[in-house]
Amino acid sequence: WRRLILGGIKLKEHAGTHQDGYDRLAGQESKFDSMIKRDVGRTLPEEERFRERNGPGQTALFRLLRAVAIRLIDIGYCQSLNFIVAT
Repeated sequence: WRRLILGGIKLKEHAGTHQDGYDRLAGQESKFDSMIKRDVGRTLPEEERFRERNGPGQTALFRLLRAVAIRLIDIGYCQSLNFIVAT
């Protein structure tokens, strides 16, 4: 799966080590934070999990998108990634 999903995508140094853990990535500021925050508020508002502004669902989605944007340096963050991750 890893090869199929990440084939050809450059990962930051130390990928796969304890330094590349999700909590560290999700807690690190990203140049994409403002774009991610804007999109998270627009993500599936009809779904109960994402209705509450800055609620648990939106917070979890933001953290995951931030970690992905930092980890996948060739992609970063792009619009509509929020819908892919949320579903």
